[in-house]
Amino acid sequence: MKVLSLFAGLATVAGIALGVEFTQEYGGEGPYKPSPALVEGSAQSGDVIDFKGYDNGTEAIKQFMPEMKDKRAQFVGFTAFYHIDGYETLNPREFAEFKNGQVVDIVYELVNKEEESVIIVAGTGGVIRDVNDLTVKANISITPLERKIRLDPGDKHKLIQKVEIHLEPQAYIFTPQLYIMVNEQPRMVQARAQMINVEDEELSVIDPQFLLLELLLVVSVLGLAYLGYELWGKSYIQSRLRGFRTLTQTSKIKNKLLKKQSQVKSKDWIPDSHLRNRKKN
Repeated sequence: MKVLSLFAGLATVAGIALGVEFTQEYGGEGPYKPSPALVEGSAQSGDVIDFKGYDNGTEAIKQFMPEMKDKRAQFVGFTAFYHIDGYETLNPREFAEFKNGQVVDIVYELVNKEEESVIIVAGTGGVIRDVNDLTVKANISITPLERKIRLDPGDKHKLIQKVEIHLEPQAYIFTPQLYIMVNEQPRMVQARAQMINVEDEELSVIDPQFLLLELLLVVSVLGLAYLGYELWGKSYIQSRLRGFRTLTQTSKIKNKLLKKQSQVKSKDWIPDSHLRNRKKN
């Protein structure tokens, strides 16, 4: 069998949270086809896909998954209805709007519809696909639950999965996945698909990263200004100051000479009649 692209080449997760490498092999007959929930975006849930094989170095999976075996895909009486926090009434064909860096809460209602089997919910994950051709763009980290959820027949349980968005701005199909144990056999439950649209977060003036960028810019400008002063400005200013001091001294000498000249008594401007009167007296 060929390894097919539900988890195709799950390399380092690029997009959401931290990466976990994982491969899946389809267990059904005939060519692989995406589930109706994935293609149609309907409200179906509980779509179960068996899988085998895992990276021996992936501790996240080995913590709750036993040795994998080839199995035929089969229905399990388990449903995982969910909504995205803030989009409780959103239709699967409508777009949930997210910003890069945003932490999204996926709120599940888990139901065990088996008549006898106990279901253990062990971990969460998911896949992000291109909205046009369904190619895998990113994978949500397979995360084991700290406390596994035991669901006896008829039990319900609420579960919240947190997903941090880091994707190229565009439209996607988001499909959450749950990892469960039924009669000690591992299953991956694929919930319904949801259309999402991702945009880059607008920078705020008070954003810490933006403030840091501004600080670095100011420091860089001041550093360049100081360097320019040391290389060229300092000598230029000193030469200008020397010229100013020389000019000031010259002006002072000139002013003194003018003052002395103004103090010299000259009789040329005194009328002759006044001078004759002074002589008579």
